[in-house]
Amino acid sequence: MAEEDQKTEEPSGKRLNEAQEKGQVVESQEVGHWFMLFAATMVVLIFGPMLGRRLGNMLLPFLEAPHLIATDPGKLTHLLFRMCGDLGLLLLGPVLILVVAALAANRLQHPLVFSFEPIMPKLNSINPLKGLKDLFSTNALVDLLKSLLKLTIVGGAAVGVLWPERHRLEAAGNMELIDVASMSKALVIKLMIAVLVSLAVIAIADYGWSWWRHRKNLRMSKQELKDEHKDSEGDPKIKAKIRQIRMERAQKRMMAEVPKASVVITNPTHYAVALKYGAEMNAPRLLAKGVDNIAFKIREIAEAHGIPIVENPPVARAIHANVELDQEIPPAMYKAVAEIIGYVMKLKRNRPWDGR
Repeated sequence: MAEEDQKTEEPSGKRLNEAQEKGQVVESQEVGHWFMLFAATMVVLIFGPMLGRRLGNMLLPFLEAPHLIATDPGKLTHLLFRMCGDLGLLLLGPVLILVVAALAANRLQHPLVFSFEPIMPKLNSINPLKGLKDLFSTNALVDLLKSLLKLTIVGGAAVGVLWPERHRLEAAGNMELIDVASMSKALVIKLMIAVLVSLAVIAIADYGWSWWRHRKNLRMSKQELKDEHKDSEGDPKIKAKIRQIRMERAQKRMMAEVPKASVVITNPTHYAVALKYGAEMNAPRLLAKGVDNIAFKIREIAEAHGIPIVENPPVARAIHANVELDQEIPPAMYKAVAEIIGYVMKLKRNRPWDGR
């Protein structure tokens, strides 16, 4: 494979944005699992006692006096709906915590993305050769090792929490039901906290792996970077042509202003600037400027329209270098330009002006 075809370059911002619009984002399932387990632990700690009491109160009539429960269809239906409503209200808080945890897990890893492309059917998904390739790929091996590591960690955490309590567990058969429930709750909380701490390391490592794999899949070749830059910035040849057209149009507009000038100051041949001055103006304004061919064109138009042409190389060069089109000359040039304009006006008063 040619060097330019190898995907060795980091993805550009445009490539990453396009991938995000298609739903291709960095996402670790282990981070999601950790958030859900954390939410479940919070549910047990916050809502556990209350859930136990409320569920106990709901089920107590069925255990203590089932013979008093009306079994006719109307009352039984009413009882069923009432229990479902009470159960829904009872589980509303835990469900909200789990939903918030799921959303937080996704939002923490990547911005919110709305894309239907990941769920669109793809023909290559049913290709058996691709399935075999994915089955024995590096990603599959990493997932297998990750699952074994999780199993080892969860098993180790369970052993570490339950082994010191083995004697109490053996004696649970002789304990009161409320004592068994209290012991079970304490053990479950210890176990969940131990698993949370252990899986946090796996979640962080898996997110790093997912980020690296995502960037690797989006890597670009040098030719792709060049093509993208060309598409975003434009073909240099086309840009040069556009600049040329803009310059030609600007020159045409500038030349159209020359007949309005009061005087044209030259170098005498290499530079030419056209100035306009009137009593209503604060200072003379530059209408046109140019060198060589453009300067010749300015002089030619000035001669055709009887515009005075004065040779003053220092002033012509200074105005050309320091004044932009349609701007007034700076105060430092007032004296020199005023002498030229005064000279032109004096000649006009003394004799008819022939353009020179």
